[in-house]
Amino acid sequence: MWIIFVIIGIYAFIIAFGILELLFFILPVKSLKNPSKGQPIDPPEFYVKSFVFHIHTEFSYDSLGKPEDIETARKEEAIDYAIITDHENTHYKCFENDHTIVGKEQKITTEKGIVGSLISVEDLKVVAHPFKKKYIWRLPKEEDLVIELIDLRDAIIASKYKMLWRYIGSLIPKIFLKKRIYRFFAPALTPEAYIKKYVEQGWRNPVIGGLDHHVKIYVREVGIRLLIPSYKWSFGMLRNFVFSKSKLETKKDIIENIKKGHTVISFVDRPSFFFEKENHILAYLPYENSFSILYEEGIPKSTFLGGYASFEKPQKPSFIVAYSYMFNIKNLYFGVKPIAISNIILP
Repeated sequence: MWIIFVIIGIYAFIIAFGILELLFFILPVKSLKNPSKGQPIDPPEFYVKSFVFHIHTEFSYDSLGKPEDIETARKEEAIDYAIITDHENTHYKCFENDHTIVGKEQKITTEKGIVGSLISVEDLKVVAHPFKKKYIWRLPKEEDLVIELIDLRDAIIASKYKMLWRYIGSLIPKIFLKKRIYRFFAPALTPEAYIKKYVEQGWRNPVIGGLDHHVKIYVREVGIRLLIPSYKWSFGMLRNFVFSKSKLETKKDIIENIKKGHTVISFVDRPSFFFEKENHILAYLPYENSFSILYEEGIPKSTFLGGYASFEKPQKPSFIVAYSYMFNIKNLYFGVKPIAISNIILP
């Protein structure tokens, strides 16, 4: 008799795990009402470089990662620059090479306590953790500041239960997809939620995506190197692309274009382009199975289906968020994942 119960239990487990795997791929689902169909456009002529931002190493009191680990992850993920931002110091400059840029992160305190967290990279000033209660910016919103719209570590913690079930669901797919599995964690992130917070705080500044990566467990023996979390995980989940009409030949070129807002936050390793032409904002996306939504002051206003879009230039501060999907049934789109977030679009 007990054998029957064992068999039933095994079948129940297989069915339950199969349902979990199905949900892993088809969720989340978005409903699109009357999206416009974008017409093909010529790819824009830009010089493009990729970079990851807000990385901590062994020179931060709460991280264990080493310079060689960052360089290995950067090469494996084909990223052009890694911007290192250890707490209160720039010791990483001793290991700086042609593909690293060194800054530092500092808590700003007054007699009232912590009033913000600021990352300084030469003359680039980035407000870090702007939506984390402890670090909400309580100083003047100066025009030269750049805002960390997505802080990957904060976002993962905020959606930890979604991340947990996506991790469980990834156990089988990761055997076949290897490092590409990181992309399947992106659906747990909600760019539109951070755009709403940005608007609520009254920002109109350029934005950037940060990792806030800390290695918490480090094991190294002969033939063994274990980092938890690995730099490759976060480098594979989020990066930025910087664009320019002129060549991006130096680190200063990269920093100057970040300050100007010539960047896109990306959740994939291919760039998405958002640019203005004849009073329209055009979107050129890397995948055909995609759509883009214009959020005007945090509210969705218009949607384009496909790899191209042409939005009328908005009258209020706006962002465009691009998504990919696996398949659709009428107006329901399954397996939706964010691809990219444009920089702030001002009237």
